Amino acid sequence: MERRRSGPDVDNLTSSTSSRAENIVQPELDWRSPPPTFTLISGRPLRIAISRWRVRRRERVEVASDTDDDCHVLSIALRRTRKELFIGGKSVWLGGVRDEMLLTGPKRGVWRATVEGGCDFLRVFLPQTLIAECYAEAFGGGPSDTISMFGVLPVTDLRLRQLGQTFKALDGYDPIAGPCFADSLGLAVGLRLVELACGAEEALANGKLARPQITRVVSYIEDNLAQALCLLELSEVAGLSRVQFVRQFKQATGQPPHAYILQRRIERAKALLKNSDSTIVGVALDLGFCNQNHFARVFSKTVGMTPGRWRSLQS
Repeated sequence: MERRRSGPDVDNLTSSTSSRAENIVQPELDWRSPPPTFTLISGRPLRIAISRWRVRRRERVEVASDTDDDCHVLSIALRRTRKELFIGGKSVWLGGVRDEMLLTGPKRGVWRATVEGGCDFLRVFLPQTLIAECYAEAFGGGPSDTISMFGVLPVTDLRLRQLGQTFKALDGYDPIAGPCFADSLGLAVGLRLVELACGAEEALANGKLARPQITRVVSYIEDNLAQALCLLELSEVAGLSRVQFVRQFKQATGQPPHAYILQRRIERAKALLKNSDSTIVGVALDLGFCNQNHFARVFSKTVGMTPGRWRSLQS
């Protein structure tokens, strides 16, 4: 078995996005193997893993893996490439178009791939725990055994393609709101896969968050704005499943959780910039940003100007 690692053949993410503390999209060091689970400051891991696999060499490169896993995997071609996938020695997929997506079920036996002219793939690993959670949400109970919904399937479903495209925005996304964003996307993909494979309608509660639940969740977010929050934490505060919480939170606030968290962090930053003598770097660190430059990028993207410019206009 040949495995290509980082070096002249397979490239890591760029230095600006390779830090585990800053980016939930991790370099895929072993082909078709999930990267280490991204763990929040609170110690809670993300339910999904996201990797980026890049080959820069122009000549033909071969990779292989014989390690079994229980993940469903969505692979997205970020550039035009020529890649052929073999399972048990049989060719099962030949890709070459940018934004083409491939869905594979749990891996068993020897998988091998050849790449000609380099490639760049974003890969989303959906573990069995997440698929089982989505299955239970759709059918009212957990499965009795490992769920294997697909072998190798090019993605043609429009809704699944749209969700896959959204995953590309997570590379370099804000590390505080990013985990909540990734959690939400993972759940949406898992539910869609269960719908497509099992013919299930989404069995979701139509109720709304009661006022005490809203108050508890909002207060929890306000008290922990400087930390990376995940859906599991917030859904536990609300006393709902993760799927129910995402839907009902958006009904109650008009925004998905990750967008609400980011908005509240920016509003808190504005208050500190306007009403305190804190330096910009002090505000950035108080709100959990990695550094002043990271804070400035997020603030500028949301507000339309730098923190320093915004502060000067207030005075």
